[in-house]
Amino acid sequence: MERYVDLHVHTNYSDGSFSPEEVVRHAKELGFSAIGIADHDEVGGVTEAMWFGHLHALEIVPSVELTTSFDGKEIHILGYLIDHEDRRLRERLQEFRYHRFKRMESMVDNLRGLGLRISMQSVRKLAGHGSLGRLHLARTMFQEKLVENVQQAFDLYIGFGKKAYSRRPRIELDEAFELITSAGGAPVLAHPKLARIDGKIPELARRGLRGIEAHYTWHTPKETQKYLAIADAHDLLVTGGSDCHGVIKDKMLLGSIKLPYERLEALRESVKSNG
Repeated sequence: MERYVDLHVHTNYSDGSFSPEEVVRHAKELGFSAIGIADHDEVGGVTEAMWFGHLHALEIVPSVELTTSFDGKEIHILGYLIDHEDRRLRERLQEFRYHRFKRMESMVDNLRGLGLRISMQSVRKLAGHGSLGRLHLARTMFQEKLVENVQQAFDLYIGFGKKAYSRRPRIELDEAFELITSAGGAPVLAHPKLARIDGKIPELARRGLRGIEAHYTWHTPKETQKYLAIADAHDLLVTGGSDCHGVIKDKMLLGSIKLPYERLEALRESVKSNG
């Protein structure tokens, strides 16, 4: 029987709406053999997901998604098969979450300056223990009827360049690579279509990139083939994932990408061979 994985799933430990238990249950119902819990700047959901994964015979791939800065652009790097209990990694992630909190304070202040009645308390209540992100803010704005839907919050207020937008905290690319590899993992370029740095991928590979998320929910078949070819040309691993954040616009992305299990095995072998 064919076995499948989804290596890019978020939980409510960052900006997903599903708890780790709900993610595991949905993945099991969809027939997955393994999933990667890749929350933004947070690994707390991995342990919880592993516990439920054990109960439901679903393998959990410990992962993280880091927001980095490279060549003046924001790109996201996925760290796979990390030691999610690595002390240095956890301490650095705690710093990132603090900067996320300060960014959220700034955007809430900006919204209040525009005449919208919203508070940090309401955003934090909705986010729970999640690492604060704009999706939490957008959902709070919708919940408090400040916008007609979640997307409108981005389009009118908190999208890039909008009046309430505040720049996201980032780390330099090389530090992200070092953090991931020192925690025993492999750094992979997330959703390359959104990163828009195709011409720089060879340089990233020289600096430590180990793979590309070629299979992605919003990649067209032509784009997927392009990134498969780039991966082959530069001896990079191929990964894939849905980037599921729960149910958005009455749709759940989990299940949109079913990566053959062999891709996870290749990733694991690469990590082993690199110590």
